[in-house]
Amino acid sequence: MATATKPEKPKVREDLTFTEIDGEALVYDATTESIHLLNPMATLVYQLTDGNGTVSETICGISQAFGAPLEAVDRDVRKVVREFRRLRLLDSTAPQATDSVADGDLIRREVPESP
Repeated sequence: MATATKPEKPKVREDLTFTEIDGEALVYDATTESIHLLNPMATLVYQLTDGNGTVSETICGISQAFGAPLEAVDRDVRKVVREFRRLRLLDSTAPQATDSVADGDLIRREVPESP
């Protein structure tokens, strides 16, 4: 008898500092001393990645709210969640994704230079 696995409900780490500016956002990770610049889609996904919904639920909600094609939203949201996972911005016990984001237009990482 196969056991069903529960869908992942990703959640961003609570120790990150999030600041929204005109629909985009800055996320500061004190652990790595990194600043991540999020475009509007990544900002929205960040705000919805609270551990209460699955990735599929987030995709459907964004698609319905904005009247956007499901396929495009699916691709973008999954790309953002993979990048959040790769950057270790999520509280998740799920294994990290091995595929990488081809384009860096959703999230850019900035590491301040040491004085």
